[in-house]
Amino acid sequence: LDPHSKTRILSGGDDCKFKLWDMRSFQAPMATCNKFDAGVTSSQWHPHQEHIFAVGSYDETVSLWDDRNLKTEVLRSNTGGGVWRVKWCSVSNYDYLLTANMQGGSSLFKFSSELSSNDSTLFNFNIIGNINRSSGTSQQLIYGACFLRNLKVDEDLQDFWIATSSFYENQFDIWGIRL
Repeated sequence: LDPHSKTRILSGGDDCKFKLWDMRSFQAPMATCNKFDAGVTSSQWHPHQEHIFAVGSYDETVSLWDDRNLKTEVLRSNTGGGVWRVKWCSVSNYDYLLTANMQGGSSLFKFSSELSSNDSTLFNFNIIGNINRSSGTSQQLIYGACFLRNLKVDEDLQDFWIATSSFYENQFDIWGIRL
């Protein structure tokens, strides 16, 4: 659900497309984008930038889009695994995007953005790192990733905490992130 309009949603599927819908009329999507090499698995609107959303795909990419121009993505990055989940979080003056990359572990991206004079958003982007736990010979498949708010584990406070879950290992991990 678009937190800014409250009437639009994104959907994705195995047809390698995402669709933008207006919930007041489901007869046809407002827009369709087919710029992916595999199924679209996850999407989430940016919590503060009105026109921006992230999309994850089985094609091992996460991309950032501006709904005012769906002909091409604003940014695209390879994650090393099919992106099953995308989650936004804002800390200080930066926005972070966490991805669950199936066989590629998890990735944490840092964004800073500014509005230019023509009201289009310019993003500076860098990857902070990948979270990949080695577990011997067992196969890891990360399907879940989320930010944990207000978690206090000890006196050594981290900048924030995230959680990941692995399918094959039936394991839930909590990670302290220090920036």
